[in-house]
Parts: sequence; structure tokens; C-alpha cells
Amino acid sequence: MNSPVSGHTMQSGITGTYAVGTDNRGYINIGSGSLIVSVAGANLGSNVFQELALTEMDDVGTSPSGQSGSGHCYKQVTIALDGIRPSGGYVFGLSGEDMNGATESVVGQVVFSGSAATGVQDMVVGTGAPFSDTFSNTSSTTDSYGRMVMLTSGVDNSVLYLTNDAKGDAFIMTLSGHNGSNNADFMIGQARAQSTTNIAASNPISGPAVMYMNGSVNVSGSSTNYKAMAMQLTGSTNSKKVTVNSIMKNSAGTFSLDTDSVYGQTVNYTTDGSTGRTILSGTTGDYLYLYDTNAAIVLFADTGGGGGTHNLMGWLEPQTTSGSWSLGEVATSYMMYKQPDGSYNSNSNDGVLTTATDGTISNFTSDNGSWYWASWGEGLSGNSSVTATGALSLNASDGSNYGLVDMNMTIGGSTNTQGECYAISVDAAIKSTTKAKMVCIDRSSDEGSMSIVQE
Repeated sequence: MNSPVSGHTMQSGITGTYAVGTDNRGYINIGSGSLIVSVAGANLGSNVFQELALTEMDDVGTSPSGQSGSGHCYKQVTIALDGIRPSGGYVFGLSGEDMNGATESVVGQVVFSGSAATGVQDMVVGTGAPFSDTFSNTSSTTDSYGRMVMLTSGVDNSVLYLTNDAKGDAFIMTLSGHNGSNNADFMIGQARAQSTTNIAASNPISGPAVMYMNGSVNVSGSSTNYKAMAMQLTGSTNSKKVTVNSIMKNSAGTFSLDTDSVYGQTVNYTTDGSTGRTILSGTTGDYLYLYDTNAAIVLFADTGGGGGTHNLMGWLEPQTTSGSWSLGEVATSYMMYKQPDGSYNSNSNDGVLTTATDGTISNFTSDNGSWYWASWGEGLSGNSSVTATGALSLNASDGSNYGLVDMNMTIGGSTNTQGECYAISVDAAIKSTTKAKMVCIDRSSDEGSMSIVQE
């Protein structure tokens, strides 16, 4: 771990207990209460969760931890993890802050070959202009935990934990101490293995896809705002072009749908077939690093229409459907979790819900945590004394064609649309190779809250 309090430390032999209920919610208690996290699980395989969403819940009581946060967990395939090195290209994305506390994000590609780890990256820090550079590191072999250290000039630079799963998921964290004794940059994020064949294809973005990102908008001399943005697009099958069919965003609490200047526009792009680095024409500071067809880590670091430097990170994912969208294609049981945006004042949460073929929402339960408070088992209204019901409906303009779903809540006879969701993939019962997934943006949040809802 790395923190402003203690800097970087490595701890092994962690012990604790856990419990999971029939609703796929539960908790993990590490070190007899030194760390308590709520969990929501999804993507069951042989009755074992393949993924977990995590929210820290111990920053409460008479002796709070003074720390809060959230995260993600992938099931680790433990076969042959000890003493290996990854091979080939990986894309990565990390976000955090620099030594002065300014927001910082970086995306790029790293290529592993023996003990060498070389690559290219694009970065933005605070209100500064985005910039690119290359790097050359060395890497250790993994230990029995799938842990591998990358070094620059012989100094531990970052640690990578391999999952060894089919997608090549991995977690990365910088190791230089982020405290008074060594106030270095601190970032954390994910990496995914690249398909060299697919990123080198003539048209690597081809067919329907959903791109989503969130983070900060930094203006010199002003307080930081936060923004969430998602769009449905179609990649041409015969040229390097994408068309933005639908786009939604929430910027500092102001929600909009299909009003952005790129709405309805067709944009050219260029892709480096060896690195996957992709640039959209007419933009400065927006980068995609492709790892597969219609799949990339994304950084938008351009100047926003209202001024300020964007620091928005997210993903491009292929959109899969059996045809025109219907509520039945996303009717299943889900876990949900909030995407962190770098705001210290933002709460974290995870939870579960079920949707029916008519859109009715049931079994909604959320666990929430932030600075010095935590709340277990919240219902749809977020208030135990207020009864609410929920339902999904296809958006009137962008629903059947582009998979945009309204999330509605009714309290006291009054119904309001609380959020909008792009369906990324359909229920496994309809298409056996996928799991239902949606990315949602809150209409009313002051900071542009984004959540992932997945089967």
C-alpha cells in the first residue's frame, strides 16, 4: 500500500473473515477490524464470484481510520503465477495526484520482453498541457502472489499484480512514498493484455461501441469541477472513422443529452498498429490505447468548451446486442458500483439490484462510505423513512437503436428520471458469450456521478 501517512509498505500474510448473503452482498473484515470493506459480487462461475466491488466502511465510530475509498477485485487464476514474467504488450491507465496534490492521469502501452519493460505514454497533470514520452524499465519475476516489481535505474518504480485471467487483467500502483519524507507522485490503475492482431487491423474500431470516462476539470485559480461523460458510437467497417450517435454528460451537476458539439458527427482517427495509440482528428490531448477490437483505455485531456483542462479517464468497450434494444435484454440480477472520479468529497458505494423484463427494479440495496461515515443496506431512496419504487424504460429518442435506458424513481406518486444508462452488453441468458452491463450517469449529482451496473 501507499499512503500520505506511512508512504509505501508491503504487507503479506493478511488474515481476516468474510461473509456473503444470498443477495450477493457481504463484507470482508481484515485484521480484526483494522480494515472493513463492503462487497458486492458478480459474474459467478462454478458458484464463485469472478469479480467484486469494494467500499471501505471502517472510517466511523470513536476511532475512525481517517481513510476512505473503493476498489475492484478480480478472481486470480493461481496456476503458474510464481516466477514468471508477462510477455507482449499491455495497455495501462493510472490516475492519482502529483507531489503537489494536483490531479494526474496517464495512459499508455508497456511491452514486456524478458526482463525489459519499455513503452510509450500520454499524461496530464493539473492545468498543464498533456504530454507524451517513452520509458524503459526492467521487471522482476512474479512471486507466489502474482506480484511483479518494475524498476527504473534500479529503483522500485511500480508494482503490478497479475490475475492471469483470459483478459490479462492486472493492477498497477506506483511505489515511491507519497508522504512528507518522500513526497512523490502517487497513482493507481489497471492494465490489460493486447491482441497484437486486432490492434493492427485495418479498422480496429468497427461496429457499435460505448465509450465512458469521468474525472476532474481543472481551471487555474479556481476550484476543481468533476465531470462524467459517456457516448454510443459506431466504427466504420471500411475506413478509420467513428460516428457519435448519442452522448450524455454531467458537468458539475448539469446534465445534458445529445447537445455536445460531437453529437451526430463522424470523426476520423489514426491508430499506431504496434502500440494501439489512437488519436481522434480535430482533438488535442485525447488518446485511446487499443487492446482489442472496439476496446481501449481512454484519456481525454483536452480543453473543455467552458475552459479548463480535462482529466477524464475511462474505457471503450464493444457494444453487443441481438438487434434492437429492449428491456428484456438487460433483465437480470446485477452488482453495481460507483466509478471514482478523484474527488475527496465524493462518497463510494457498491450494491445489488434486479431488473425485470418490464423494467421493474427490485432487491435494490446499497452500502455507502465516505469521510467519517458509513451506511449499510440503503434502499432506493437513500432514506430509510422514505419509500421509493424504481423502473427502467427505454429512452424515447436513443433507446431502441443505441441502448440508452432511463432509470426512474417514484416517491409519493411523483416519478422522476434519476439517471441514464447505456447498455453495453446483454444478459447471458440471451447471448451466452456476454454478461449484461450498463454504464450510468446520475442526472442530479452535483459532481457528475458515474456507476457501473453489471451481471
